Amino acid sequence: MNNIGKLTTFKRLLEEESVIMIPKVQRDYAYGRDEDKVREILDGMLTTMFDAVTNDTVEIFDFVYGGTFVKRNNESSGLIPLDGQQRLTTLFLLHLYASIVQQDVDHKEVEPLMKFRYETRQSATNFIEALIGSIRNDIIAVYDDDKNIRSLIIDNPKYLPSYDSDPTIASMLNVLDKIEMKYREYRIENLWTKLNTMDNIQFYSLSLDKFGLTDDLYIKMNSRGKKLTEFEIFKSDLEKAVNRISPNLKDQLSIKIDNSWMDILWSYAQISDGDIDLVKKADDGYMHLFKNIMRMELFRRGIEDQNNRQARIEEIITDEKSIESIISIFDVMSEIQKDGGIQAFWDSLFYFSNDMIGEESLIRLFWLQKQNQKPVYFLAMERDLSVPEMVYFYALFLIRSQQKSKETAIKCLRIVRNLITANVRANSAQYKMLAGFMADVKEIICNDGLLLDGSHTFLSTSCEEERYKMTSFSDDDYKSLLKFENHSVLQGSIMLFIDKYFDESNGTDELRNQLMHFEDIFNNECVDSFDKLRVSFLDNQVEYMQYDPSMERETEMTRRFFIHRPNDFSQFFIKNERRRNQDAILDILANNLLKWNELKEPNSKCNEFGIDSWQYYMAKYKSSNIEGTTYGCYAWDDKQNRPLEIVILNSSYHSIYNIEWKMLNHILISELWDNNEKYSLDPHASSPFVMNKCGVTLSITQEGWLINCNENSIIQKIEDNGLYTVSPLQNEETLYLCDFKNFSCGMDYIDLGKLIVSDIEKALS
Repeated sequence: MNNIGKLTTFKRLLEEESVIMIPKVQRDYAYGRDEDKVREILDGMLTTMFDAVTNDTVEIFDFVYGGTFVKRNNESSGLIPLDGQQRLTTLFLLHLYASIVQQDVDHKEVEPLMKFRYETRQSATNFIEALIGSIRNDIIAVYDDDKNIRSLIIDNPKYLPSYDSDPTIASMLNVLDKIEMKYREYRIENLWTKLNTMDNIQFYSLSLDKFGLTDDLYIKMNSRGKKLTEFEIFKSDLEKAVNRISPNLKDQLSIKIDNSWMDILWSYAQISDGDIDLVKKADDGYMHLFKNIMRMELFRRGIEDQNNRQARIEEIITDEKSIESIISIFDVMSEIQKDGGIQAFWDSLFYFSNDMIGEESLIRLFWLQKQNQKPVYFLAMERDLSVPEMVYFYALFLIRSQQKSKETAIKCLRIVRNLITANVRANSAQYKMLAGFMADVKEIICNDGLLLDGSHTFLSTSCEEERYKMTSFSDDDYKSLLKFENHSVLQGSIMLFIDKYFDESNGTDELRNQLMHFEDIFNNECVDSFDKLRVSFLDNQVEYMQYDPSMERETEMTRRFFIHRPNDFSQFFIKNERRRNQDAILDILANNLLKWNELKEPNSKCNEFGIDSWQYYMAKYKSSNIEGTTYGCYAWDDKQNRPLEIVILNSSYHSIYNIEWKMLNHILISELWDNNEKYSLDPHASSPFVMNKCGVTLSITQEGWLINCNENSIIQKIEDNGLYTVSPLQNEETLYLCDFKNFSCGMDYIDLGKLIVSDIEKALS
């Protein structure tokens, strides 16, 4: 047999080949089709595979023919299967599932699976990449016997609605479902390890390189030519559906698709870097654009009100009005393209910026991902639009179709920006709200920016702010506020300042002065000096820290949110009904932060507080007390009497089971850490600082450092230190309290902790 093929396994094939590529001319993966004969074949194959692994026997699965792909005399690397695609894909899915169910599999072990690729459709290519990467990682974190692999994949954010129409992906999901059922029947422990080490499942690999594997050979071997593109098939189905309702509209649609609308796509395709297939890019862009417009119609017309899914032609094309609606959206885009182009239209209304301070006349969008910073019409030609992007898409259509002036367009789109940004901040911009958002947007634009009283889908507090600004300010005053709404921190909301500084009888002078002062402090350079700005808000008299209403009922324990990273400033300066004490931060800004160039450095600011104050350490040790944490949430068990025992939380809860540190314990190890494992700090239950070699621990208390030491001789050696005292705790044999002899020694408790550690190490040497 060695003369006609090499016996191998899927693992060895991946090791030997740089890539295993299923080419575009191949048929779709078929083993997951919902057909009796196919189900029988798949069940027999999976049973054979699982039996072989269970019984440690060898099963040989025929031949896999293939070789390097030759096209126009250029030979590519890797294996292009001519026959065996179905078996290889099934083996790939089996190995992928094994890497999930055996949860101790390291990601590096799974990386070779990335060599297995599909090019039958771009969606299949993208799906497999996401499946092996982020989707697999997400599933591993939650997968157990109560979960279904298919549902976890489909519900993952990386699973796109466009995947639903790819027959290869649908087949793969079905096969994964069957593999899961078969695994739960056999219960093979360490399936991944056995698949990759025991060689139970083998096949013969036969190279056909010498025959020259051209396009023609693949097509002939597969008994078919290359399929029509997805858009060509879609276009044909769409025209048939329209023709059944109105042959006249069908003729209009066909002519526009191939002529005036095509100009939109052709202009988009030409905005490209590098050598790309412009025809394919335009074709793919058309498909994406139609899908997004039909998906928008799905929600706008109330056909779907919950799920982000792809619309079916028969759902959207129901009567002449529905056809005319689709045509009108494309016609508006075509008009924009003819009248200067999509980019110019977009740039006349919106802008993106990395600056803190906003511009005066255009609307700033606060989209963080650089790849998203394009006109939404372009994004609609590249992928599924998000909810905010869909809202802007619809708003632009209404603005243009209703022929709004630029001044009115800016006014309306500014309100839309403020409202959708507020919902995004509140994590409430979901697809189930999209229909309501579009209804609100239509009301805003039809009324030239006026949001009427009543119920809306956008956040009620944000609606109230926009209504107040529209009705309480003159046109000139209203326009002048756009610059401040465009600030990177305020992001469309200035209601906190309005509540405190605006009085209709006295005009806007004080409001503008305070906003200008805010702008002076939060200038374009402030992010580079974040630590200095952050600690400037610490104050002896004013407590600016914020808390949620759920914290009001707390008595013995107090939790507070602090400015933790640059993005947190928005939480403190944007009015939020779920925050309290927001006025305090405005008072500190107005009274303490007078000029940017007068802000104190942290090592100077800390001197405003005593060394028995938590503010001192929050200021001086600016990096050490937040490194490794994410929430910016701190807690005390007794804030009034034991403020120095402040705890850094790595979540919003304080308990012995959560990750948390006493802040001074955390600072101490950050100051002494040397990568030599001399010291450690368990990240749970406010654990003490540990000297690993001797087992001595230190933990901060309001009275000083609490030392736990079993060796009395060590304590005797450090008791003579002239800077601090060591006092045994009553009725405790191993616990001692360390504090300063003289508080005017110029040291703080971190200095004291480092000195104690050094003295103990000397006592041991």
